[in-house]
Amino acid sequence: MTCYHVGGIVIREPVADCGGQEREKQMAKLGTEYNLPQLDIRVLRNLDDSPHGQEMARLEEISEKLPDGEIVGGVLRFGVADGYAMYLVSNDKPLTLRHIDWLDGYRIADAHIRGLRIQDVREILRREKGMRELFSKK
Repeated sequence: MTCYHVGGIVIREPVADCGGQEREKQMAKLGTEYNLPQLDIRVLRNLDDSPHGQEMARLEEISEKLPDGEIVGGVLRFGVADGYAMYLVSNDKPLTLRHIDWLDGYRIADAHIRGLRIQDVREILRREKGMRELFSKK
């Protein structure tokens, strides 16, 4: 299979003969939904103790502990309305994001996801890590 390019953008998934540099330019795709345990609206005051909150905390802990440059397992958040659209990086070959149905279940446009590249995801995760370090209790 051959890689096809339009204006420097890979429009077919690269294969081994395309090299790692092409993978950096590859656009993301949307994977299947990541289903958290069902949210019981009665537990919103104690969300951290709910299965919904515990699973989200587990995902965020995995994301926080990723080595620099690693993206699989990273949790991305995009500001939407009064909350966040949350996505899990489930694969880097090809770059695949899974929507996390967190609280209100906000989403970003599929076109936004398709426009993300591996280098964009690395930068988002790097910024998130920097913000956590900046505001962490010391």
